[in-house]
Amino acid sequence: MGVRVPPLALLTTDAYVGLKAGGVAAYRSTMLSKNIEGSAVAGREYLEKIQISLHEIDPVHVRVDITVPPEVVRAKTDERLAALAPQAQVPGFRRGRVPRPILEKHFGSQIKREIELELVTESIDEAARRHDLRLTGGIRLESASLSDAGTFTCVAVLEVFPKISEVHYEGLEVTVRPVSIGEEDVDRAIEQLRERHVTLVPIEDRDTVQAGDVVAVTVRQPGTQHGAENESQTLVWLQEPVDPDSSVAALVGRHVGETVAVTARSPEGTGQAQLVKIEKIYRRNVPPLDDEFAKTVSNAETLAELRSLLRSELEAHARRRQNAAIEAELRRALAAANPQVIPPPTLVSKEREQLAAAWTVQTGLPLAKARELLEHTPELAKRLEDEARSAVVSHLLLQAIADAKGIVVTEDEIESVVDQLAKSRGIHEQEVRRAYERENVRARALENMRLSRALEIVRQSARVRELEEPSQIAADTRNG
Repeated sequence: MGVRVPPLALLTTDAYVGLKAGGVAAYRSTMLSKNIEGSAVAGREYLEKIQISLHEIDPVHVRVDITVPPEVVRAKTDERLAALAPQAQVPGFRRGRVPRPILEKHFGSQIKREIELELVTESIDEAARRHDLRLTGGIRLESASLSDAGTFTCVAVLEVFPKISEVHYEGLEVTVRPVSIGEEDVDRAIEQLRERHVTLVPIEDRDTVQAGDVVAVTVRQPGTQHGAENESQTLVWLQEPVDPDSSVAALVGRHVGETVAVTARSPEGTGQAQLVKIEKIYRRNVPPLDDEFAKTVSNAETLAELRSLLRSELEAHARRRQNAAIEAELRRALAAANPQVIPPPTLVSKEREQLAAAWTVQTGLPLAKARELLEHTPELAKRLEDEARSAVVSHLLLQAIADAKGIVVTEDEIESVVDQLAKSRGIHEQEVRRAYERENVRARALENMRLSRALEIVRQSARVRELEEPSQIAADTRNG
């Protein structure tokens, strides 16, 4: 009768990595095989004795049947007992003097579990090595048992990257909006610059708050059963016209030094009582729109020159936005043109989680509210799923193109990127360099550059068509 491995029906990526790193508490507790010299399993030769058969289920799943002979199991057991003996404490025996049969009685079950877990991870690694499998980390352990005769067997379904022999990428068609910057866009950018250079002038000739004022207030939130009273200072602009239903509307007509009770509304719609004391009132001094303003906020000498500079910046920003849109559409078109590529479910799941997290941030909703909306909106969930699948497929296809074209990124090119990044962001070069010295950051940068060049190959043969209606690009200006 075999001994079953305790609950390990499903190994996710993290669980598998945890096992390889010794994440199981029982495995960590004994510090056994890794530091033992000269034992039967100290080297890796015993892996050759493991019998492995492979069966393809579909393009992204394979089943492995693994058999580990009794001599390997016995050697691992002897190794653990030998490592455990000098430090084992059993009632009635001195430390280091516990007979082997007693050690087996007290620690046999734990050792057996450790060996089973280790053999699972080692056998899967060996299967990947022998059969040149690229594992995604998705692993389902269907069975694992240690027979009375000492033979260990297990069956696992492994998720693998699909093998892509051919990629259809020539002549893709994508549609994007044209770049069009109008006078209203430049006007909006000018107004944003003026807002950034507004100054506040104290109002001395009156003490009554009016619409249009900026009010310095002290906000006091009464303490609750579980929290102390909270007090903070802030500025409130009573932008005209003041919404009569807003909490700040209660300040209009009040006087400096007066305390007003208001109810602030949270994004969830709940009310929170606050006491607001009016400390001082200010008038907004908006700079006049003239040549002097242009000189103050930029290198321009005249207002007309400032408008020209802003238009150039807006157009450059719009072109970058358009270029990003073209690349995104090309990725979608590439995935659609290769329906034969099956994306690994684990990778799709991770991508979907990242898209959902990004969507949550973009909504501005509280995390709990955004998650609830996501769970109860099937159309949104399906859109995220489709986008995740498309993103994974296009990534795999670009990797295949980069491999087929022999695209290689050199270390010198990475160094050039580091230099450009430091200059463009105003960061000290050494700080950027330290970040890129981390192995995972550098490897990711190398791969991203490879994929960018593969995407450029796709773009060279693509047909990009612009929509008829122009895209009004919101201003994104500098601060002078």
